Amino acid sequence: MENENMTTNYPRGGQPTEEDLKGWNWGAFFLNWIWALNHKYMLGLLALVPCVGFVMAIYMGIKGNQIAWESGRFATLEEMKKCQKVWMMWGLGIFAVGCILQVLNMTVLGAAAASGAMQNR
Repeated sequence: MENENMTTNYPRGGQPTEEDLKGWNWGAFFLNWIWALNHKYMLGLLALVPCVGFVMAIYMGIKGNQIAWESGRFATLEEMKKCQKVWMMWGLGIFAVGCILQVLNMTVLGAAAASGAMQNR
């Protein structure tokens, strides 16, 4: 039994099927370079390069579950999916906060510009 486990890259047991790893990974998409470092995927640091970053984020969104599993951090598929759900929640949360701050910024700047325009009349 030990020899069987040693011949694979997955000593924790069998590999999940390709179907198990399908699906979009929101954590890898939104938190791309941080997610990549956490999952030992150094190629993900390309997300920091202008013009390449968005393409890399999309790639990691598509392949994120596979990359996460291949990182070797997880004993079971269920553990991996639970962890990726936490990444998704953080990614969506940070994105939502960013959107809210941007709307507030536009509202405040718009109001300031409008009041300045009214004073110039």
